[in-house]
Amino acid sequence: MRTAVYLIGLAVTVVAAQAADAADAELQKAIADFGAAAGRIEASVPFCGGPPEEAEYFVEQVKGLATKAGAGPVEWAAIRSAMQKAKVGASFTGYDCTDDGARAMVTEMLAKRQAFGAALD
Repeated sequence: MRTAVYLIGLAVTVVAAQAADAADAELQKAIADFGAAAGRIEASVPFCGGPPEEAEYFVEQVKGLATKAGAGPVEWAAIRSAMQKAKVGASFTGYDCTDDGARAMVTEMLAKRQAFGAALD
């Protein structure tokens, strides 16, 4: 009987650990996706003729969005890192500098922010 109780307890522990790993992976993906979308927008500012101050202001706005979603310093650092990585590989067309292009990028970023918030819960 003790062996059965031990095995059940062990099985529950293994399942809980697997669920936690899946949640961690989901959160890491959400952080990377949100950061990549925000980094693409940040990189578009100079491409579209915006001043450096505009990009800095945007980063502060993203930090505020992340904080409102529940991000702490560790999550923000990971988001910022993902933003930096996305900036390196970003490419743009003239469409991205139009209202429609900017709206599409912001809509994507806000959807990724929503997924990030859900992953934190």
